[in-house]
Amino acid sequence: MINVLLLFGLFSAIKCKVTVIDDDPVKMKNFSISEYITSCGYPFELHQNIQTEDGYLLDVQRIPHGKTNENDTDKPVVLLMHGLLGSAENFVLLDCESSLAFYLAEQGYDVWMGNARGTAHSRKHLSMDPDVDTEYWEFSWHEIGIYDIPATIDYIRKTTNKEKIFYVGHSQGCTVFLVMTSEKPEYNNYIQSMVAMAPAAYITAPSGGLLSPAFIPQLIKILIDAVGMEELKPSKEHALCLELGKLENYCSGVMQMLNIDPDTLEPDVLGRVSNAFPAGAAVRQVIHYTQEMISGKFCQYDHEKNENLIKYGSEKPPSYNISKIVSPVAVFYSMNDTFTPMEGVKKLIGELPNLSQDYQIPTDGFSHLDFVVDRNVVELVYSKIVEEFKKYM
Repeated sequence: MINVLLLFGLFSAIKCKVTVIDDDPVKMKNFSISEYITSCGYPFELHQNIQTEDGYLLDVQRIPHGKTNENDTDKPVVLLMHGLLGSAENFVLLDCESSLAFYLAEQGYDVWMGNARGTAHSRKHLSMDPDVDTEYWEFSWHEIGIYDIPATIDYIRKTTNKEKIFYVGHSQGCTVFLVMTSEKPEYNNYIQSMVAMAPAAYITAPSGGLLSPAFIPQLIKILIDAVGMEELKPSKEHALCLELGKLENYCSGVMQMLNIDPDTLEPDVLGRVSNAFPAGAAVRQVIHYTQEMISGKFCQYDHEKNENLIKYGSEKPPSYNISKIVSPVAVFYSMNDTFTPMEGVKKLIGELPNLSQDYQIPTDGFSHLDFVVDRNVVELVYSKIVEEFKKYM
């Protein structure tokens, strides 16, 4: 059932510590982010057990400088945040020059890559065992936005002694930023500029087909029947419906919707992609997005009427107040994106009070995952991110 999910996006008892490459315990299947980063000639740090307000423990990967600017002082800091079912690996899927993390490091940035709760790098808690305690998985991207991202930003600011940082989100990485800055508007003060790549906020559904509002409730039922209300496990077996260049027959429809042609990816890139997806998530994250599709609103999780009355004081979940997001936001999007269609992106653009840039990728065929895997992404996207950030330095 992981292939179905790809239709939707593809500090106390434990102390935080920094681990260098030799002690890195994180091995995701056959692709180790630490080994790949160092093999490309970059320094690597693993920052472990960053504690959230509600007791989840997060790991963050860092590339503190590039190959040519080790001695530069006062580097700007940037946090990269992945999409649904992704992880820090998303930002090193391309080669040693083209991946966003490497590109920004060479441009003089101190690069941090976050990992949301429930992913392979952050599947930890102070008191709950994710393999035993179902309560661990009672979160959606709302909790990632109000707990994980603030805790990560607080840690980065403290570690780097920086008052403000830059932020780049992809898909859900944008959703959680919007949640944070609307629900905890004080965090706007810590953002120099944010670039939203394929932002998932208002999720419009097509009128017909598998993702139509009429079929979505059935899809949710199929999902829950298959895996329950808990975890979407990281699994090499189901990795993006790919087998190093060969499409599985049952996944062909999914791949068409993702607009991915394995023949257009370099074999090593395809190998890293197939090993990095999926990196794990909670079922509620997917359900929350389907609720957005049905309602047409950007709002909190719908627990149904009785529980909503207890939790929110209303039968319907409250919408996020986008007018509180006053940090500068640049929106990058494409015409050929099945998961964050133009209609929803344009609605978000119209509501952002401090829109810094409205940038449509100027090429046909650029899709949702191309923001992290397209061979021309440096020219089309990443160079534009650096130009955008320079406006606020």
